[in-house]
Amino acid sequence: MTIGEKVNALRASRNMSLRQLSELSGLSKTTLSDLEHGYKNPSFETVEKIARAFDLTTTRLVSETASAEELVEAVKNCGSDLLEGLSKSEELIKILYHAKDAPKEIMDQMALFIQTVLKVNGIVYEN
Repeated sequence: MTIGEKVNALRASRNMSLRQLSELSGLSKTTLSDLEHGYKNPSFETVEKIARAFDLTTTRLVSETASAEELVEAVKNCGSDLLEGLSKSEELIKILYHAKDAPKEIMDQMALFIQTVLKVNGIVYEN
């Protein structure tokens, strides 16, 4: 399910009009309509606004909807230094997307591995 399809389903499940979602999110009806119809991929900021309007976390909205490719596009356009840094590697974003449901122990192992790679390459990691 794409983000647009999820937004449409959430609106329908809450009997919310496009106008109501527009007012709650601060996004135009045109932007929301284009998103729902798949004409546009949302920026990370747009996803954040929509998530807030539905009283969801951004992670929850994205993790249940976006493909890895949609997430890469959203990350590239987000304006966050951290996420823009990650966007230097589409492969890293796709791997992290697919690992999002891994247990904490596996996530901790991945963090340790990344920390080790950074250290070996002379990149200082501060806790």
